[in-house]
Amino acid sequence: FNPTAASPDFFDTCDVSNVVGIPQNSIGYQTAINSGGYVGIVAYYDSSFIFREYVEAKLTSTLQVGVKYFVTFYVSLADSCTEAIDQMGIYFSNDTVKSTNYIQLGLIPNVSNPNFSYLNDKQNWTKISGTYIAAGNENFITIGNFMDSANTHVIYAPGGSTLASNKYAYYYVDNVCV
Repeated sequence: FNPTAASPDFFDTCDVSNVVGIPQNSIGYQTAINSGGYVGIVAYYDSSFIFREYVEAKLTSTLQVGVKYFVTFYVSLADSCTEAIDQMGIYFSNDTVKSTNYIQLGLIPNVSNPNFSYLNDKQNWTKISGTYIAAGNENFITIGNFMDSANTHVIYAPGGSTLASNKYAYYYVDNVCV
């Protein structure tokens, strides 16, 4: 579900219009890692205001205090993008994360992609992984770019579309595992 005022997208094989379809959709082409669907979020938007999208999910079971959890998820930069970033992560929380605006959440991710390891692959899925030692009672995960623009490292991503009036980094997210 969506924790902010922004609007992340759900892509599925059953969409025959190719707007939010798999593998072809309105912003690119990407097969799902497994069958079914994946989500998409604007992780960076180069404009006069900060804009971020996130996705949030309830865990299937509550995390136990002191237990080390292995976390993985995969991202792929959409074909239409002209920018790629290095900042994508997962934040664990006891309750839902909620915001009524579009800016970054200002949380420190518990698992994240390393600095300057740019997520610029438009053909393949890039694995982001790490470990997390639970404080206990975490029930939710939130995925996205938690950094402000000054701390988000950006590079040019060749082959982007002229559909975008501004530069942005949009990522498909799939196969999240805790």
